[in-house]
Amino acid sequence: MIEAGWNSGEYQKILTHESQLEKIIDEKCIRGVHFSGKRDLGKLIATKAGRKLIKSVIKLEGSGSFAVLPDADISEAVKAAIKSITLNSGQDCYSPKMFLISS
Repeated sequence: MIEAGWNSGEYQKILTHESQLEKIIDEKCIRGVHFSGKRDLGKLIATKAGRKLIKSVIKLEGSGSFAVLPDADISEAVKAAIKSITLNSGQDCYSPKMFLISS
């Protein structure tokens, strides 16, 4: 992180039990939240972050899908599919994990 230009302690990943989430978000030093997971917890985190007026990114359950319809240019669809699954090394919730191809 420091090599990328971040100051020490500026970003931290916290793995915790859901019972601790509200307490963590309420801490004065917390200035943003990025969450991936269950809908109920996402709702709780979004509510707490909104009340505190801090930045938040909430990604909820599920996997992205990539649909190729019969009238698609297959060559372009393949290029787009490869780009979408390799963007950010595939480490995004919205990267497609299911391909639907209609002929």
